[in-house]
Amino acid sequence: GFATAIDGTVRLLDGSLNLSAGWMKVGDEYHNPSNLNLRGGTEEVKAAGGYRIGSSELRLEHDRQSFGPEQVKRQRTAGGIVQGLGSELKLDAKVAADRFVTGGSTDESQAGELKLSWTPMQNLTAWTEARHQFNYSGNIVLPDHFGLGAAYQIIPGISVETQHRRVVPRDTTSSYSITNLGLRTDLGLGTQAWGSYQIAGGVNGSQNAAIVGLNNRLRLGIWSFNTLFERRFGVGDASFADPVRALPFLQAEEDYWSFGLGAELLPQDKPYRASARGEYRDGDFRSTRLFTLTGDVSVNKSLAVLSRNEYLWSEQALADGNGISQRTSSLWGLAFRPTRSDKLNVLTKFEWLAESNPLGGGVLGANGDEKRVIGALETIWAPVAWGELTGRYALRRTEADQLLENDVTRNLTSWADYLGGRLDVNIKPWIGFRGETRLLIEHTSGSRRYDAAPSLVFVPIDGFEAQFGYRFGDLRDPDFAANGGPGLFATFAVRITETIFPTTADFWRPRFGQN
Repeated sequence: GFATAIDGTVRLLDGSLNLSAGWMKVGDEYHNPSNLNLRGGTEEVKAAGGYRIGSSELRLEHDRQSFGPEQVKRQRTAGGIVQGLGSELKLDAKVAADRFVTGGSTDESQAGELKLSWTPMQNLTAWTEARHQFNYSGNIVLPDHFGLGAAYQIIPGISVETQHRRVVPRDTTSSYSITNLGLRTDLGLGTQAWGSYQIAGGVNGSQNAAIVGLNNRLRLGIWSFNTLFERRFGVGDASFADPVRALPFLQAEEDYWSFGLGAELLPQDKPYRASARGEYRDGDFRSTRLFTLTGDVSVNKSLAVLSRNEYLWSEQALADGNGISQRTSSLWGLAFRPTRSDKLNVLTKFEWLAESNPLGGGVLGANGDEKRVIGALETIWAPVAWGELTGRYALRRTEADQLLENDVTRNLTSWADYLGGRLDVNIKPWIGFRGETRLLIEHTSGSRRYDAAPSLVFVPIDGFEAQFGYRFGDLRDPDFAANGGPGLFATFAVRITETIFPTTADFWRPRFGQN
């Protein structure tokens, strides 16, 4: 699937007149598990303009959204004035008209919205806001609300922000509230990243994944921090088309609160670095606990030790009760890369992991306890500038206690060998060939499974890579198989030249978690 977004801003009359517009379209087949808001079949058009006269600014804005699979359309037009009240106060008053089309019904409303901001010092802003509906037809999609918040700018471009909003429908029994606390990062060109906390479907579509913001780290000397908090309560009482619900609406809204804290030790000109991250989420449908500790030490420019340790606990509401799964893993690697040549790179890995009722399925089953030990050797050989050959060998031992009927436990053991290879050939600077093959030999059952994937790689511009190919074979495995299964596939990636990596740890760090 494809998603496209275009935004533009123009300033005229010496900055007095500001015009902006944007368009976004998400294809029906597009799916991004790390951002639930980007749902297939979504289209958005927006435009805004502002004219400044002294301390006042007249603003007019319009946006329109369509969610095809859900048959939901919404449209909003707002106009008002932003008025400065002295040097510290600013009043934003507007009248808004909203229109929602849900299936065959249409809901419309007109309301007044008010926001008063107070800036007692340059890096501190506090505000209060409210909305009151004048009239409506159909259902009340956007009820009255009031809220308050504050933001403190730590350094230019990064601020800590907290906000609370309480929605009060005319039926007060269905009120709800949302509280957020986190970092907001100004990425430039009018783009901001809010450090929200989400639990998505997972990178592989079956396991839970916790996503903490985007580029919202705070750097203080050799330390980097990330912290956030979110609370959603009673949002399930909101109207089906209310934008406060998780887009695009067709999912159960649970009450939950979540907290995340991360810290990184990033000393300059030192041979080591480390990071730790903890996340806690408690919800009606899904709860998770996650702790990750990573680090690496460069013995010298050619030799490095890397490590990643993780604990994940997840509880999810199922039809027959709550399902609880746990995963503990420890991964260690020794990387070698000669300083005088980048033709050979070697990584030796040792991994131990233990799982209980894995949501994504294990090697010997999805119910019960399973332990796996994996030893692997990976080499990347680039003898010529136009070609690269990658080889990988791994040995895995799996032991599982499988739960049968009548609470009977059966012990299972499996030994397996894995062989993998990849060949990259640059035909021209803008096109190349890539072939991948994998073979898994399971000794206990005597089975052999494989897959192969020839593909063409296009580099239309420096730094961007598009790969198109076909994958066939019957290899399915949580450690050694590619996601997606057989058939046509496409991959888009950013290509980074190896010459920017000063040490072997820098080269292997982004590849370390890949099996």
